[in-house]
Amino acid sequence: MRKTNWIILASLMLFLVAGCNSTPTPPSRPNGVPLTAVWAGGPDGGSFIECVYDVSKKLNLCTVYSDFKGDVIAHGFFNISGKTKASDTKGFQYSAFDGQNIYLMDNSILKPVATK
Repeated sequence: MRKTNWIILASLMLFLVAGCNSTPTPPSRPNGVPLTAVWAGGPDGGSFIECVYDVSKKLNLCTVYSDFKGDVIAHGFFNISGKTKASDTKGFQYSAFDGQNIYLMDNSILKPVATK
């Protein structure tokens, strides 16, 4: 194989590897989404998520916003399971929202709770 072919092949491989390891870029924050909401998602989209700890209920009150229009797509109390404590909301590292559950990077899951 000629030297130029090796250079082209090496460049292509570097480009492919760099593309596979890239972190998705959050979209522009829509109007109405608070600055405290954090984007979580992937190349196919995501959501802006904000959770605060309610001491009296010992649950997280979370709001999930559409990353396209900023509409509220989920709001309510969530119970957490996993390594992360419910009161550690400032340390939450959101990874995804599946339409029901909120997932954190450490594999903890916030599940909606019906409250009275």
